[in-house]
Formats: sequence, C-alpha cells, structure tokens
Amino acid sequence: MTTRTEDDALVKPEDDADAERSSATARLEGAQLEGAQLEGAQLESAQLEGAQLGGAQLEGAQLEDAERAFDAGDFARLRELVEPLTKSPDPAVAERAKALRARVAVDPLQVAVLVGCALFFLWVVAKYVL
Repeated sequence: MTTRTEDDALVKPEDDADAERSSATARLEGAQLEGAQLEGAQLESAQLEGAQLGGAQLEGAQLEDAERAFDAGDFARLRELVEPLTKSPDPAVAERAKALRARVAVDPLQVAVLVGCALFFLWVVAKYVL
C-alpha cells in the first residue's frame, strides 16, 4: 500500500507542467510542419504562375532594373542588362531596350571631333616640330 506524502503532491503539478509543455511542443512542431508544407505549396504555386506568365514579366523587371541603373548613372550595368533585352520577342520590350542602349551609346559626332583633333595635332607636330 502506497501512502501519499506531501512531496508526491508537489511532484504531481510538475508532471502536469511537463506534460503540458510536451503537448505544446508537439502542437508547435505540427504547426511548423504544416507551415512548411504551406510555404512549399505557395512557392510551387508562385513558380507555376511565373512559368505561366512567361518571360514577359521577367523582361519587364529587367527593363525596370536597367532604367534604375540609368537613373543611378551605372551605365556599365545598364549595358549589361539591356543587351539581352534588345533581342526580346516582345517588340515593346525590345524597342525600350534599344532606346535605353541608344541613350548611352557613343556619340558619333564626338568620335569625329576627337579624330579631327588628333589629325590636327599630328599635322601641327609634323609641320612645326619635325
């Protein structure tokens, strides 16, 4: 026959607390698992939607990045982003990309002036120095 002591009474609530903690932990783990499954399903859904929308949305985002690079003065990044977009099957994207590329292209007049100055310099050296 077992007699109950005061120490047993104190242990009992701790056992209940442990059981409640274990139960709460199990519920939390179950909720995390469900959350992970839900996140996985949402990710798959987003990937499927992205695949269905095709490259047009991606090209639009790349074009916006290129325009932001232009505004920031990062012309090397702009050229890097715009080059593949100029060959886009979407004519609107290709035209906007070509227009952006033209805005950062070397000015032919500037090249002509530079060549003219170099030729003039060579002429002056040849005539008066040599």
